[in-house]
Amino acid sequence: MFSGVAVRRIALGGKHGVFVTKNAEAWTFGWNLYGQCGLGVSSNDVPSPTAVRSFSAVGVRISDASCGDAFTIFVADGGDLGQRLERAAADGRPMAAAEVEHVFVQVALALQHCHRHLVLHRDLKPANVLLTQQGIVRLGDFGIAREMLPSAAAVPLQGTPLYMAPEVLRGQPAGKAADVWSLGVVLYQMAADEHSLPWNAPSLPQLVRMICVEPPPPLPPPPRCPVHLAELALALLRKRPHERCALATALARPELQTTVRRCHKR
Repeated sequence: MFSGVAVRRIALGGKHGVFVTKNAEAWTFGWNLYGQCGLGVSSNDVPSPTAVRSFSAVGVRISDASCGDAFTIFVADGGDLGQRLERAAADGRPMAAAEVEHVFVQVALALQHCHRHLVLHRDLKPANVLLTQQGIVRLGDFGIAREMLPSAAAVPLQGTPLYMAPEVLRGQPAGKAADVWSLGVVLYQMAADEHSLPWNAPSLPQLVRMICVEPPPPLPPPPRCPVHLAELALALLRKRPHERCALATALARPELQTTVRRCHKR
């Protein structure tokens, strides 16, 4: 299963074994019994689960998993973007424009990769953007992701309403433009004063009305938020899906090219 790489056993029982190998920031866990999936946090899965559970304590998050003999997770030793925004707001030291751009470009590239492979994420939000101390950004939690269908169809309401596109909240057919909207909300939140959301309300009906009807408040002026990032956030948050800025168009902006090239080299 792990030919040619160093494997370390971290838990072993009579029927189950958990093995791990590290490649850059990716850890691969394998089971010695087919059909078992998960991190083995139950004593029914692994007789000594504490060794496995300890990885969660240092920021390990599952980003891809499937039943079988192995799956890959990434070490998010920088936490997630939601935690980063909370710290920045609490400290009164908002993310610098360069960091906002760096995170945005990597998430946009990851989302573009998903869409090229006909996968909709459907729950893009800061808590699902995983950070590393090396500056690598990963898009995680594909728990409600789905394949793009030839003809778009309405699907049951799933996800986080604060980051949902108007067409999703209305129960209308939704495609990749809905993911683009969620990315726009994340960009807006990174660039806003105190990292506030563009819309918030005490009840879901009020929130739905605001998202579907009201424009987002203006982002702060430069140097806090450069003009190109403010323009980009508004372009991603257009109410009508067909008017929303495409990811390829967003990533082609001249102001982003240095960051795009740097991210492609990683």
